[in-house]
Amino acid sequence: MTTHRLLSPTGEFSVVLPGTWAAIPMGSDEAMRARVASVVKKQMPNNDRLARARKIVRDDLLRSAGEAAALGATIFALALEMLPGVPFPASLVAFAQEWPPGVDEGHDGVRGRLRRALPGGEIVDAEFSVVIRRSALEQRREGTVEFPLLNLEYWFATPNKRLLSFLVSVPMCESVELFTAFFDAVAESVRWATPIAMGTPERFAADL
Repeated sequence: MTTHRLLSPTGEFSVVLPGTWAAIPMGSDEAMRARVASVVKKQMPNNDRLARARKIVRDDLLRSAGEAAALGATIFALALEMLPGVPFPASLVAFAQEWPPGVDEGHDGVRGRLRRALPGGEIVDAEFSVVIRRSALEQRREGTVEFPLLNLEYWFATPNKRLLSFLVSVPMCESVELFTAFFDAVAESVRWATPIAMGTPERFAADL
């Protein structure tokens, strides 16, 4: 399987994305439009009969990317293939933000703080990060077509005492367990530029 290590625009962290992905720039509308147009052109045949479909896909991607940028996203990545010839529709959006007000670190450390900030979440066993996952499976309808949509949230305690979130969307999800395990591995691949993130999870939690 092809893998690509994507570096965040700030250089604070990197993440491994298995398969083929397209990262959409968040800092420039012009670069965003150019990248979206390039992705659509590459993924959809240059056939006059598909011109309307290409426009719909392009406009939808631009709208989604624009909304993500407006909300302060640092990464907007689209999955294209898991393996050569195997389509893999999914998206990953990353945001950096502050901890919710009133959720301070107590005797239970960073893991406890994450659990209190994000009730219902499950701690993911990652060597270099303290991360919690929340998930939801819903039925989405587009026209007359109904399909399952898996939404995953991964929340990381960062070395600079903020929160990093990965919001993952997997339409046409045929196996919740398979795709959850896949993106758990993506979350576990996060590496921090700050040395404080190195070492065991216990030390990372204590140092934070």
